[in-house]
Amino acid sequence: MPMSRYTKMMFGAGFVFLFFVVFTAVAHAQVSIDFPTSFAGFSSQDLKTTIENIVRIVLGFIGIIFLVLMLYGGFVWMTSGGDEKKISQAKKIIVSATVGLIITLASYAIASFIVNRIGGATQNGPVGGGGGPGGFGFALGAGVLQSHYPGRNATGVPRNAKIFVTFKEPIKLDTICDPGPNGTLGDSDDEVQAGSASLEEVNGPQVTLGCATTNNLTFKFTPGTNLAPALLGNSSGDTRYTVVLTNQIVTAANKTALPLSYSWQFTVSNIVDTTPPTVVDVVPLGPPVAQGGSAVPRNSVVQITFSEAVDPTTVSGIYDGAANTFDTIQLDDDGAVPYLSGSYSVSNQYRTVEFVTNAPCGVNSCGLDVFCLPAKPTPPSTITGTIKTAGTNPVADMAGNILDGEFSGTLPSGDGTSGGDFVWSFDTDPNLDLTPPFLIGRVPAKQPLPYVQGVSLTDPLELTFSERLSSSSVRPGDSVYIASPTTNYWLSVDSKDWNGTPASIESKIYVHHDRFTALTQVDAGVNSTIKDIYQNCYFPAACDNNGDGALTVAGDDTAAPFGTLDHNDCSF
Repeated sequence: MPMSRYTKMMFGAGFVFLFFVVFTAVAHAQVSIDFPTSFAGFSSQDLKTTIENIVRIVLGFIGIIFLVLMLYGGFVWMTSGGDEKKISQAKKIIVSATVGLIITLASYAIASFIVNRIGGATQNGPVGGGGGPGGFGFALGAGVLQSHYPGRNATGVPRNAKIFVTFKEPIKLDTICDPGPNGTLGDSDDEVQAGSASLEEVNGPQVTLGCATTNNLTFKFTPGTNLAPALLGNSSGDTRYTVVLTNQIVTAANKTALPLSYSWQFTVSNIVDTTPPTVVDVVPLGPPVAQGGSAVPRNSVVQITFSEAVDPTTVSGIYDGAANTFDTIQLDDDGAVPYLSGSYSVSNQYRTVEFVTNAPCGVNSCGLDVFCLPAKPTPPSTITGTIKTAGTNPVADMAGNILDGEFSGTLPSGDGTSGGDFVWSFDTDPNLDLTPPFLIGRVPAKQPLPYVQGVSLTDPLELTFSERLSSSSVRPGDSVYIASPTTNYWLSVDSKDWNGTPASIESKIYVHHDRFTALTQVDAGVNSTIKDIYQNCYFPAACDNNGDGALTVAGDDTAAPFGTLDHNDCSF
């Protein structure tokens, strides 16, 4: 049956509407590459939201037209007086308006699909799965994942590397590791549980993986088996791999760890890594007072940073002289045995390990306990630290190379070969340092506009603090966060003299992230769970806007460069 004049009009309107929306979406997507995202509470509206709003306005306008046409058709029918021509005309008007409405709704659905696909393309990730280059899922950062190695889209990974995944809460062992051939879970022949995790070449075969953990938080996946590791890649060129973690992984609290699967990719080089890691930074380093050094406050955290990521199973654990006997790293008080009791934790993308005792000795500005090393008035207490490179579990990098630890007083450590314990000493005094750190700078910097404009889609965000931070307190989704849009992000910390002043040690937090979508507002922040090297929390969460080290006063207009002042957090 040929279409009526009204039906043709509605078809024409529908297709014009579809063309308008699709053209708008494509045009905005192309321009978005040239207009980098605005973020950190300083931004323009989300591209997808902008287009959807335009669609809603146009759709609402057309909806009014349909309503008027239907009312008009009903009016014609009601006033037809039984005239078959008028009744037929009324029916055609109502049917045509209905067909036009269906076409327009279909146009909206198609346009929304195209907009979503474009939005996904700007992130280089599949729609629905989320994420950015090299994988999908939003578990890293805001979700259950703390960190993993290799990193997202990492390149140059050695062929003999292992895969490490760290969760924020304990995982049920049998949901990620399989007992292996001997049927005993938790021993050396465990394998990765089929359906829970996998490693495979991109467009290639899947790789067999051994599975191991020491604390049900960090899991080590060994290509091949735990007892017979295999090399990844080949000797002739690069090989790309994908790791997938599925929603079959369950926490110790019997909750699904990953509501959606999470994956990432990395590229393996043709090199087998034989270079040992070294120690590049230690705090407190010493020397003791008797050797010309000075004593440090007894609430110091002991912080050790390596030249590269190290196997977390070799540098983390608890020593209490009883049930927990981790001793790869040892700290003793004037040669006393047993060693100092406390915990060793890994952070900063597996590059930094920190020791905190289990002896409370004061309260910080947040009302939380601080824990202290031993100290006595005179003479100062001398603490000696040893990082061991021998024994059953020596400190090693992600490829299994044992630490090059020889230390002659100058960092980095080492003589070019694996082995040699790293030994150092420092003195403590009875004083506590309870001065909180301040946020003194950030990238992107504050602009006069309500939102920062012209920000890179890929560069990490930066936060600079007035003193050295405890890297284990810098946790994604907790102390530093990207609240929206949902994206994968991960953190690293670098502490050094940034200003050329010997007494000025500051820390920078880098917030790495998947590629932002252009023209999108990104809200990010930092809160008082961040602590300095003396366990003082970033509290009150105020900003030192002029860099003088003084706390900004509530109500002071000069607080504007770093956002709203309150006692809980400071968005950036």
